[in-house]
Parts: sequence; C-alpha cells; structure tokens
Amino acid sequence: MTSLFAKLPLEERIAALGTTVFVVLGLLFAALQFQQNSSMIDAVNAQMGGQASRQLASQAHYDVFNGDALSLTAILQETLESPLIGTVAIVGIDNDIIVAADKDLPYDALSSVFRSEIANDDSVIGYAEVTLDNRQQAAAQRTELFIQLVLLFASSLLCYLALRLLATSASRWLRDVRQRLIDDLPAPEYPHQDAMGELLLQLFGEPSRPEEELISGRTVIAVRVHQWSQLNRQLDRAILEQIARQLELCVADTAERLMLAWEPAAGGFDITLAPSEFDVASATDTLVAASLLLRLHHNSAQQRMREGKVDFAIAIGVGEMMPPSSSALRRQPTLVAQMPALAKQQAHYLASMAEANTITISERFVESWSLTSALDQAKPAEKTRAALSCSGLLPPYDDIVSQHLQVIVKNRH
Repeated sequence: MTSLFAKLPLEERIAALGTTVFVVLGLLFAALQFQQNSSMIDAVNAQMGGQASRQLASQAHYDVFNGDALSLTAILQETLESPLIGTVAIVGIDNDIIVAADKDLPYDALSSVFRSEIANDDSVIGYAEVTLDNRQQAAAQRTELFIQLVLLFASSLLCYLALRLLATSASRWLRDVRQRLIDDLPAPEYPHQDAMGELLLQLFGEPSRPEEELISGRTVIAVRVHQWSQLNRQLDRAILEQIARQLELCVADTAERLMLAWEPAAGGFDITLAPSEFDVASATDTLVAASLLLRLHHNSAQQRMREGKVDFAIAIGVGEMMPPSSSALRRQPTLVAQMPALAKQQAHYLASMAEANTITISERFVESWSLTSALDQAKPAEKTRAALSCSGLLPPYDDIVSQHLQVIVKNRH
C-alpha cells in the first residue's frame, strides 16, 4: 500500500495512508452490519411466515370439516392483507392447487415460501402455503447500504482533511527543528518525556537555563550586630539606631565598592552575590567581601571609641547553595526558585552562631574548594580559602582587601 503513495509529499502520503486505512475499516464495519441486519430480517421472516402458514392451515382444517367452503376464500384474502405476504394457497397432497389468492405482483426469485400441513386423524390431507414478498425489505436494505456508503464517503473526507492538517502541522514542526539545527538555535518547546523528547535531547543537548535563574541569590553574606537582643536591653533606642546606621554604612560601602546587592534584614543586613558561575573567583569575592566588612568595622570602631561612643561587635555568616544538576532539576523543577531563600536561611543561621567580629562559613562552601587551586603557599591538608578566613588571607587576596579599604576610607574623608 505504501508503494502506491511513495511519490507523494510527506503530508499527502500520511493523509492518504490514514484515509485508506479508515475507508477499509469502514467498509468492513458496513459489511458486517449489513450481514447482521440480513440475518435478523431472515429470522423475523421465518418466524412470521411459519406463523402465518400454521394459522392458515388451522383455519382451513376447520372450514373444510365444518362444510364452510365459502369462507376459505375469505380466509385467504384476509391473510393476503398483510403487506409482507405476496401469495397464499391451499395445496393438495399431489401439489395441486385447490384454492389460491395473490396480489398480482411480478415474480420475485428472492421470495420465501412457507408451508404447513393440514392433517386429519394423523394423516395429511393438504398444505397451507404462504409466500412472503421480500421486495420492500430488499429496497430498505439497499437504501440503508446507500446511506452507509454516503456517510463513509463524508467521514473519509473529514478524516483526510484532519490528517492533512495534522501532517502539515507536524511537517512545519520538523522544518522548524531542521532550521534550528542549521542556525544553532535552542530546541523547540516539547513538554513530553517520550521518544521524541529523547531525540530532541540527542540533537540539541540539555536545554540551557538563564544565568540569573540558575544562580540568583546563591551566595548570601549575612551581617548582624553581635548579640543584638542584649544591646536592645542595655542601650536606649537612639544609641541602637546609631549602631544600625554605622553598620549600614559598612555594608553599603562594601557592597558599592564590590558592586554587590544588599538589603536590610532582621538584626542587620544581607549582601547577595550572583556570580556568573560557581568557581574559584566567586569564592574569592565572597571572602574578600566578608574580610572587607571586618576591616571596615574595625576602622569604624576605632573612630567611635575616639568620639566616646559605645562600641559594638558584628558577626558574619556566609550561606552558599550549590547549583543543582540537570537530573535534580528534572525531578524537582522548583529547586532553582528555592535557592535564594535557602541561601539566606543558611546565612542567617551561621551569622547567629558566629562569635564577635568573626566569619562563619557553611561547611558545604568549605568542602567545595581546594586551596591548592586558589591560593599560593597553601598547605596540602587545608581544604579551602575559607579555612584562612579567621587567620587572615594570603597574598594577593589580603592586598585586594587592603586596597578596597584604603579607597573607602579615603572617600569618607
């Protein structure tokens, strides 16, 4: 069958094959239904013809043996009034017609003849014969068959049009896939995880996600006044507001110098890092920002002591959420949206656990980086640059912090 449509375009071939299969199935269904209807009509005719012949035989027996020969013709005419009965007759044992009646209809070879015995004292004395006229039923069957063929023709046209539209849409989609491969564009939208989805993954690879969606809010530095609740009990509101403003200056100067985003938070401030990728440079930026905050606070604390103001301590917590793998994202698509909140939650907890004027960094952040790939003169046993945050950064990172501090102090004055 496919060879008949081999020269047609793809859309026409799909529509033609689908319509052909639909027509064949429709013809089989129509033939089965026609055969079932014919069998049902034959069964009804047999029941009705047998009943009419038996009734005629019983009435003929009564009339003959009661000497009422005149009523026999009337009985035949009465039986003949049925629209499906063409002829009725009383036939002798030698098949000679004793009396008969008909509707003067043309001979029909498809007519059905039913005969019942007329018996007396266990001996047959004749037969009652009824012939059914099947032409009306045959005409009704032909009409029904014609209607089925018309419906099949109309439905096949609709099937062809529907398949043609679907094939055109599929062909347009395939042409779009081909053009995307030529132009090196991302894969088209396809939400299903089936064979077509696997094929698109093989052709285009894993879909790329926007950079900011992948890592936005992944690294958070939480800056808090150390033991803020105790300060709230010991100092009045005016001094507490001065401390908050001084802390805000430290955070704002650091964020502005390093071009980072910051926002107020409960008991302090949050600095959010959104690096282009999670690598050695982003880890360095995090430690530089945290160390610069401590240096700035030390500088401002000396100034406050000279001015006779109450000093305060700060605690810094660094929360880090690693970018999820592609398989994890497929299992939990909302994981990216949860990363900023999780990083903030982690940073807030670590800031609350830090001692005065120290940095506490998440274990996952510490375990992710090797000092040998980031720092000079690093000991093999040490895992990351975060291990040096409490004892001071090694060159050149301590120099970077000093340069930023000098510029901020110079701008203040």
